[in-house]
Amino acid sequence: MEHANFKIFEQFKIAGWLKEQATTTKAWKDLGLDRLSVAEVLEAAAFSTYVQYVLALNEKAKKIDFHNWKTLFGGGSETEFLVKVTTLVRKGRGITDLKLMVGSGSRSLEQEHNSIESPFVT
Repeated sequence: MEHANFKIFEQFKIAGWLKEQATTTKAWKDLGLDRLSVAEVLEAAAFSTYVQYVLALNEKAKKIDFHNWKTLFGGGSETEFLVKVTTLVRKGRGITDLKLMVGSGSRSLEQEHNSIESPFVT
């Protein structure tokens, strides 16, 4: 069970990032997740805050021009990319949306999109 003060902190951080239109990578770094290994990310309390921000930003993205999506969702480390893509796929985003949101780059979005199992989001 999460501590009530942590939930308040989480909601405060997410609201602040939404207000400033922070990128997912800014949230990742603000939470200190960029300094952790993959295993540590999965165990960090801040991990759930990051996932909640991606989900909140996903909802906000429905109301903004898709040309702005890549600015908000693009970038980040391989670990952040996997968390972000997994979270968005689980919320029903298709491959076209993902390409607009995170860019196609050298990463295999189709492979991530079609992957059923992921340790990042349950």
